Amino acid sequence: MPTFLLNFMLMNKPKNNISYKGSYGVWRIIYLLIFAILITAIALTYYFIYQNIYSTIANTNTVTLLKSTVNIYNLDIAAFERAAAAIEKKNKLEYFAPDIRNIFYYQANTSTYASSNTKTNP
Repeated sequence: MPTFLLNFMLMNKPKNNISYKGSYGVWRIIYLLIFAILITAIALTYYFIYQNIYSTIANTNTVTLLKSTVNIYNLDIAAFERAAAAIEKKNKLEYFAPDIRNIFYYQANTSTYASSNTKTNP
């Protein structure tokens, strides 16, 4: 091999800067991988909940309603009649007599008042 090619190969030799050298290097990589997997799982869980929160709430409400007892509520007809009569009574206008005194209208009185400007004769 020519010497210039050998010198070129030695100068451009890849350097091995491995940051996990040492007795605990492999455990550091495993720790980082497990941590990355956990963070990814949490992020995906939050993303799923964010995307499906409203449908999840609606489904939960539906399941809760279906689990409850299904029955037809008995109507209290007497209470309904009383309420209908009260509403009808409230909607009717009451009759007011036309000769009721208007408290906001005052008639002028023609009485005279004594004043201090009048002279009295003894």
